[in-house]
Amino acid sequence: MLFVNGATEQPMTASVPFARLDVVREGRTLYTTFSDPLGGALSYGGPDALLYAIDQLEPQLAAATTR
Repeated sequence: MLFVNGATEQPMTASVPFARLDVVREGRTLYTTFSDPLGGALSYGGPDALLYAIDQLEPQLAAATTR
């Protein structure tokens, strides 16, 4: 499981070394940008923001770890 905060999948996977990582090839990577509400919540880091982030991440993490 790999979480990328601050970039989308397309530019990251354009990097050959990054794209070769098993976790990337197996689809166990999550991406968010700082303009996305989840990325903003993680960047802000306040209690309510982190609770929001947990609620958003939990199903995504569960799905990524079962692949």
